[in-house]
Amino acid sequence: MKNFTFIIILFLIPFYGISQTKTPIDSFLGIKFRSSYEMVKDSMKTRSGRLDTAKSKPDFLLFEGVKHGEATSQIFTVKFVNNMAYEAGFAFKPDFESKIIDYYYILVNNLNAVYGASKVIRNFKSPYTAGGDYIQLKALRTGHGDYYNVWTGTNKNRIFMAIRPGPGDNLSLYIMLMYQDGVLTDQVASETKAN
Repeated sequence: MKNFTFIIILFLIPFYGISQTKTPIDSFLGIKFRSSYEMVKDSMKTRSGRLDTAKSKPDFLLFEGVKHGEATSQIFTVKFVNNMAYEAGFAFKPDFESKIIDYYYILVNNLNAVYGASKVIRNFKSPYTAGGDYIQLKALRTGHGDYYNVWTGTNKNRIFMAIRPGPGDNLSLYIMLMYQDGVLTDQVASETKAN
Protein backbone atom coordinates (compact mmCIF):
# COMPACT_ATOMS: atom_id res chain seq x y z
CA MET A 1 0.00 0.00 0.00
CA LYS A 2 2.86 2.37 0.79
CA ASN A 3 4.34 1.83 -2.68
CA PHE A 4 0.98 2.53 -4.31
CA THR A 5 0.61 5.82 -2.35
CA PHE A 6 4.17 6.79 -3.29
CA ILE A 7 3.45 6.13 -7.00
CA ILE A 8 0.29 8.25 -6.87
CA ILE A 9 2.21 11.12 -5.24
CA LEU A 10 4.93 10.89 -7.91
CA PHE A 11 2.24 10.92 -10.60
CA LEU A 12 0.57 14.05 -9.16
CA ILE A 13 3.75 16.12 -8.64
CA PRO A 14 3.98 17.28 -12.31
CA PHE A 15 0.33 18.37 -12.26
CA TYR A 16 0.86 20.25 -9.00
CA GLY A 17 3.82 22.07 -10.58
CA ILE A 18 1.76 23.02 -13.61
CA SER A 19 -1.08 24.34 -11.49
CA GLN A 20 1.38 26.50 -9.50
CA THR A 21 2.92 28.30 -12.50
CA LYS A 22 2.87 32.05 -12.27
CA THR A 23 1.60 34.64 -14.73
CA PRO A 24 4.14 35.71 -17.37
CA ILE A 25 5.28 39.34 -17.31
CA ASP A 26 3.91 40.45 -20.67
CA SER A 27 1.44 43.18 -19.79
CA PHE A 28 0.32 45.87 -17.34
CA LEU A 29 -3.29 46.31 -16.22
CA GLY A 30 -4.19 43.59 -18.73
CA ILE A 31 -2.72 45.64 -21.60
CA LYS A 32 -0.04 43.77 -23.56
CA PHE A 33 3.43 45.24 -24.04
CA ARG A 34 3.87 46.65 -27.57
CA SER A 35 0.24 47.76 -27.75
CA SER A 36 -0.25 50.93 -29.79
CA TYR A 37 -0.81 54.39 -28.34
CA GLU A 38 -4.47 54.39 -29.40
CA MET A 39 -5.05 50.88 -28.05
CA VAL A 40 -3.65 51.85 -24.64
CA LYS A 41 -5.60 55.10 -24.59
CA ASP A 42 -8.84 53.28 -25.53
CA SER A 43 -8.21 50.51 -22.96
CA MET A 44 -7.77 53.11 -20.23
CA LYS A 45 -11.19 54.68 -20.96
CA THR A 46 -12.89 51.74 -19.23
CA ARG A 47 -10.72 52.09 -16.11
CA SER A 48 -10.62 54.55 -13.30
CA GLY A 49 -8.29 57.47 -13.79
CA ARG A 50 -8.15 60.70 -15.77
CA LEU A 51 -6.00 61.34 -18.83
CA ASP A 52 -3.84 64.44 -18.44
CA THR A 53 -3.99 65.79 -22.00
CA ALA A 54 -1.65 68.71 -21.20
CA LYS A 55 1.22 66.40 -20.19
CA SER A 56 0.57 63.53 -22.62
CA LYS A 57 2.50 63.46 -25.90
CA PRO A 58 2.64 61.09 -28.91
CA ASP A 59 5.20 58.87 -27.13
CA PHE A 60 3.90 59.33 -23.56
CA LEU A 61 0.54 59.05 -21.77
CA LEU A 62 -0.08 60.34 -18.25
CA PHE A 63 -3.11 59.46 -16.15
CA GLU A 64 -4.06 60.38 -12.58
CA GLY A 65 -5.88 58.20 -10.05
CA VAL A 66 -5.52 54.82 -11.80
CA LYS A 67 -6.29 51.74 -9.69
CA HIS A 68 -3.81 48.86 -9.46
CA GLY A 69 -5.63 46.16 -7.54
CA GLU A 70 -6.89 47.88 -4.39
CA ALA A 71 -4.30 50.69 -4.57
CA THR A 72 -4.87 53.98 -6.37
CA SER A 73 -1.88 55.69 -7.93
CA GLN A 74 -1.10 59.39 -7.85
CA ILE A 75 0.10 59.10 -11.45
CA PHE A 76 0.30 56.35 -14.06
CA THR A 77 2.44 56.75 -17.17
CA VAL A 78 2.97 54.72 -20.33
CA LYS A 79 5.97 55.24 -22.62
CA PHE A 80 6.05 54.32 -26.32
CA VAL A 81 8.73 53.75 -28.96
CA ASN A 82 7.71 53.36 -32.61
CA ASN A 83 4.07 53.39 -31.40
CA MET A 84 4.64 50.39 -29.10
CA ALA A 85 4.14 50.53 -25.31
CA TYR A 86 7.33 49.44 -23.61
CA GLU A 87 7.10 50.84 -20.07
CA ALA A 88 4.28 51.54 -17.64
CA GLY A 89 4.87 53.21 -14.30
CA PHE A 90 2.81 53.91 -11.19
CA ALA A 91 3.55 56.30 -8.33
CA PHE A 92 1.71 55.56 -5.07
CA LYS A 93 1.68 57.73 -1.97
CA PRO A 94 -0.11 56.47 1.13
CA ASP A 95 -2.05 58.98 3.22
CA PHE A 96 0.51 58.62 6.01
CA GLU A 97 4.20 58.25 5.15
CA SER A 98 4.76 56.29 8.35
CA LYS A 99 2.67 53.51 6.75
CA ILE A 100 4.60 53.43 3.44
CA ILE A 101 6.59 50.28 4.28
CA ASP A 102 3.41 48.41 5.30
CA TYR A 103 1.71 49.62 2.10
CA TYR A 104 4.77 48.56 0.11
CA TYR A 105 4.62 45.01 1.48
CA ILE A 106 0.93 44.70 0.65
CA LEU A 107 1.82 45.49 -2.98
CA VAL A 108 4.84 43.12 -2.90
CA ASN A 109 2.70 40.27 -1.55
CA ASN A 110 0.04 40.88 -4.21
CA LEU A 111 2.67 40.83 -6.99
CA ASN A 112 4.41 37.76 -5.52
CA ALA A 113 1.07 35.93 -5.62
CA VAL A 114 0.74 36.69 -9.35
CA TYR A 115 4.33 36.59 -10.66
CA GLY A 116 6.20 34.48 -8.11
CA ALA A 117 8.81 35.51 -5.58
CA SER A 118 10.81 38.63 -6.34
CA LYS A 119 14.45 39.45 -5.82
CA VAL A 120 14.69 41.64 -2.70
CA ILE A 121 17.30 44.42 -2.33
CA ARG A 122 17.72 46.29 0.97
CA ASN A 123 20.92 48.33 1.33
CA PHE A 124 21.52 51.12 3.81
CA LYS A 125 24.64 53.28 4.07
CA SER A 126 26.17 54.69 7.21
CA PRO A 127 24.91 56.21 9.46
CA TYR A 128 21.60 54.49 8.61
CA THR A 129 22.71 50.85 8.71
CA ALA A 130 20.55 49.85 11.65
CA GLY A 131 17.19 50.90 12.93
CA GLY A 132 13.48 50.64 12.47
CA ASP A 133 11.13 52.04 9.87
CA TYR A 134 11.76 55.70 10.85
CA ILE A 135 15.53 55.34 10.29
CA GLN A 136 14.97 53.47 7.02
CA LEU A 137 12.60 56.17 5.74
CA LYS A 138 15.12 58.88 6.63
CA ALA A 139 17.86 56.95 4.77
CA LEU A 140 15.63 56.59 1.69
CA ARG A 141 14.70 60.27 1.76
CA THR A 142 18.37 61.33 1.92
CA GLY A 143 19.68 58.88 -0.70
CA HIS A 144 21.40 56.62 1.84
CA GLY A 145 19.35 53.53 1.13
CA ASP A 146 17.97 51.23 -1.53
CA TYR A 147 14.66 49.50 -0.95
CA TYR A 148 13.36 47.60 -3.96
CA ASN A 149 12.05 44.34 -5.41
CA VAL A 150 12.48 42.99 -8.94
CA TRP A 151 10.46 40.34 -10.77
CA THR A 152 12.06 38.99 -13.95
CA GLY A 153 10.24 37.16 -16.72
CA THR A 154 11.11 35.90 -20.17
CA ASN A 155 12.60 38.15 -22.87
CA LYS A 156 14.08 40.29 -20.08
CA ASN A 157 10.60 41.59 -19.21
CA ARG A 158 10.58 42.82 -15.64
CA ILE A 159 8.69 44.54 -12.88
CA PHE A 160 10.57 46.90 -10.58
CA MET A 161 9.18 48.38 -7.37
CA ALA A 162 10.97 50.75 -4.99
CA ILE A 163 10.45 53.37 -2.31
CA ARG A 164 11.94 56.63 -3.57
CA PRO A 165 11.68 60.39 -3.07
CA GLY A 166 9.14 61.90 -5.41
CA PRO A 167 10.17 63.77 -8.53
CA GLY A 168 11.34 67.26 -7.58
CA ASP A 169 10.30 66.63 -3.99
CA ASN A 170 12.98 65.28 -1.65
CA LEU A 171 10.67 65.46 1.36
CA SER A 172 7.97 62.98 0.31
CA LEU A 173 8.48 59.28 -0.36
CA TYR A 174 6.55 57.38 -3.02
CA ILE A 175 6.24 53.76 -4.03
CA MET A 176 7.32 53.50 -7.65
CA LEU A 177 6.11 50.46 -9.60
CA MET A 178 7.31 49.90 -13.16
CA TYR A 179 6.49 47.24 -15.77
CA GLN A 180 8.99 46.97 -18.65
CA ASP A 181 9.27 45.17 -21.96
CA GLY A 182 12.95 44.35 -21.50
CA VAL A 183 13.93 44.20 -25.17
CA LEU A 184 12.35 47.55 -26.06
CA THR A 185 13.54 49.21 -22.83
CA ASP A 186 17.12 48.15 -23.57
CA GLN A 187 16.75 49.33 -27.18
CA VAL A 188 15.56 52.77 -26.04
CA ALA A 189 18.39 52.98 -23.47
CA SER A 190 21.05 52.12 -26.09
CA GLU A 191 19.59 54.66 -28.57
CA THR A 192 19.59 57.32 -25.85
CA LYS A 193 23.24 56.59 -25.02
CA ALA A 194 24.18 56.81 -28.71
CA ASN A 195 22.65 60.31 -28.98
